[in-house]
Parts: sequence; C-alpha cells; structure tokens
Amino acid sequence: GHVFTGSGEPSSSQVRLLFADSGSIAASTISSPLDGSFSLTVAPGAYKLWFITDGMEQYAHQKLTFDAADVFNIAAGETVVVDETLLPGGVLAVTVTDSVTGEPIDEACVEATRFETFTHCGGENGVVRLTDLGTGEYRVTISPSDGLHHSIVLEAVHLEMTQTTEIAVELDPAAAITTSVIEGDTGIPAVATCVLVLPLRFGGLSQEDCTHRTDNDGNVLIGELQPGTYTLLVIPVFGTHGIQWV
Repeated sequence: GHVFTGSGEPSSSQVRLLFADSGSIAASTISSPLDGSFSLTVAPGAYKLWFITDGMEQYAHQKLTFDAADVFNIAAGETVVVDETLLPGGVLAVTVTDSVTGEPIDEACVEATRFETFTHCGGENGVVRLTDLGTGEYRVTISPSDGLHHSIVLEAVHLEMTQTTEIAVELDPAAAITTSVIEGDTGIPAVATCVLVLPLRFGGLSQEDCTHRTDNDGNVLIGELQPGTYTLLVIPVFGTHGIQWV
C-alpha cells in the first residue's frame, strides 16, 4: 500500500500490522519517503493496520482507535492493497496575556511535551499555535522569549487529533537583565560563558546552577526576575580567563 499526507504527498510513516483479535504486532515496516509505499508479508489471518507519523497515530482507514479500525482478512496467496491518507493533527491555541494589564503577549513561546517536544514562539494578538499534534496528554510550558514575564507549566493538557484545543493563560510581569561578555585581551565575544545572577546580599551558587550562557556574539538574556537589586558573576567556560564579578 501507500501512505499519503492530507495534501497527497508521500509520507514516511511507521506501519505496523496488528493481529485483529489481540492487537499485538505481527509485522512492521516504514513507508518510503519517495512514494509512500510499503509492503508486509504475513501468514493468513485477520489484521488491522496502525500508522505512526511524527507522534500522530491512526488506524486504517482514518480511525483514531484500535477498536474502530477496519479489519483486513488475508487469505493464503492473496495480496491486499491498503492506501491510507493521514488525518490532520491536533492544534493547540494558547492565548497569552499580561496578568496586570490584560494586554496580549506576542513574544510568548509555547512548548508541548509528550513523547517528544513541539515548540513555537510568537503569534498575533497573543495567540500562539502548535499544529500537527497527536492525541494524548501533554505537559505545556508557556514562557516569554523576552524574559519580561514568569513562565507557567500546565500538566496533563489533553489534545485530540483533528481538533483544536484553546486555552488562555495569564503571565505575571517580571524583570530582565541583558549584558554582553567579551574577552578582555582580544575584545572578541566570550562564547558559552556562564552568567549567574545573584541578589546583592547573597553570595554563592555553583556553576552547575547556571542556566544562562552567552551566545556566539557574547550576549545573554537573564529574564523572569523578581524586581530587586542584583549583581552578576561571570564564569568562563574555558580556563584562559578567570571568574569575576560585573
């Protein structure tokens, strides 16, 4: 048979042949990314077909559960051709606003994690959309890309293929610090340098606690801070420079 996307393009999908009575796997393969074709050789019997594509699962023909799947009775010497068109994935639409002003936050990022992680940043009027999601429970993290709000995490957000799930969240305002780190002797950016932010009255954190490192241009953004007075401790990743306070 063949596996195609909704637009008719060939799809490289996991194809699993299941015994119709037990649901256990009889055979499996991966459809060709060139033309979507697949082939399985099995003993005579009753089977169902299960397709898995980028975390999305469905059964022939276009069914979302094993119980609803079509049964294919295969006789000795018979060839059964099954062509499957993939269903559209689920959509998660998150409306993100400021908890104080009520204004939309267009710089938000949404991360949905199940077996793998899907991420998208930015949207119009504070609406961030993730598409092509499979059915299941997701851990959803909403965070600001500019560091000016606090992140929140939602557990067990249920999504369904072919459906749009809409949720609305409010992020509390926060403060952020941006800085650049350069090598004192050469003036070039100090790449991957750890920058720790500490309250002025407090003194020590391990380098293992570092979650903020400079990029290839020596820049770093430290966000989601409570208002206050801070000092910065710079810890180079290489041994050619020493630790120093900013």
